[in-house]
Amino acid sequence: MKSVTAIGGAALAALLLAGPASAEKTSLSYVTWNADYGYIMAALDKGYFKDEGLDVELTAAGGGVAVPAVISGSLNFTGSGSSAISAILKGAHMKVVVVGQDRPGWQLWSTKPEFAKLENLKGEPVGVISRGDSGEIAMRYLLKLHNLQRDYIAFTPLGTGTARLAAISTGTIPAGVMVWGEVEALKTQGSLAKGHLISNLTSEVRMVFNGLATSDKLIAEKPDLVLKMVRAILKGQTYIRTQRAGAIELIARYAKTEEKDAGSDYDHIKPAIAADGTVSSDVQAEEVSLRSEMLDIPAAQTMKPADVFDFGPARRAAADLKVSGWTPKP
Repeated sequence: MKSVTAIGGAALAALLLAGPASAEKTSLSYVTWNADYGYIMAALDKGYFKDEGLDVELTAAGGGVAVPAVISGSLNFTGSGSSAISAILKGAHMKVVVVGQDRPGWQLWSTKPEFAKLENLKGEPVGVISRGDSGEIAMRYLLKLHNLQRDYIAFTPLGTGTARLAAISTGTIPAGVMVWGEVEALKTQGSLAKGHLISNLTSEVRMVFNGLATSDKLIAEKPDLVLKMVRAILKGQTYIRTQRAGAIELIARYAKTEEKDAGSDYDHIKPAIAADGTVSSDVQAEEVSLRSEMLDIPAAQTMKPADVFDFGPARRAAADLKVSGWTPKP
């Protein structure tokens, strides 16, 4: 009988990638079905969760809801990595373990001509999905870039459904953030015929937009579960980045939209997909610095990037996939 040390690299990787006989139950949140969460669609639809031996319960929830659920232990993982960073800086015992996109997928729109410029929104409500989510955080970055005070606008949570889009497109609310696919869908319906693009935040803002975050407790107590989840997510991310036709079909099916709209959505977010699920140490440091400033955290109490990000599982998962020669099938 061969010892474990005698097993070749490829064979060892195959063992690492093989899921157990019985699936391990876990839970994961995503904000909404659009191209930004294509890596979760792929992990689910292409069987990557199953291949890793995971039975994943998915929940649609904005970061303002999902992150507290992870903190309380009622949710294992959240795709709201951006919202998790702010929570960590406030003292939450969590880590961001995968970065999905390093640019936000949001755009700021209004259908009222008097609010066609960011500066005109002083004191006005701006619609987001939930307080503290990536839409609000991206907007706070935008205000900072334009040298506007943090309380320049008022954030109004409108949820993930059609009510938010209707409020923005009908002018019920002065302005609101939408992802590219939502914008394209409203354009197709003619609902943005008189709309004004105030800012394409994808172009203006650099930030950790989404990804995977979990609790320090889970990382310490169930490192194998974290590794399997990260590996499934990286598989999904690779599929979305490299398989355009398949990715568009997935996005259209899950988001219940036309393939041409899904194609526009995909082409818009592809350049923002983090290549290996991580960001550089410089980007990590900038995230911590800017967010700490926005949260009024004294310089002496500012955390280190290692207190916020743990890319150890992502690097190990990427190494496993490389050694095994794994590539996504169309």
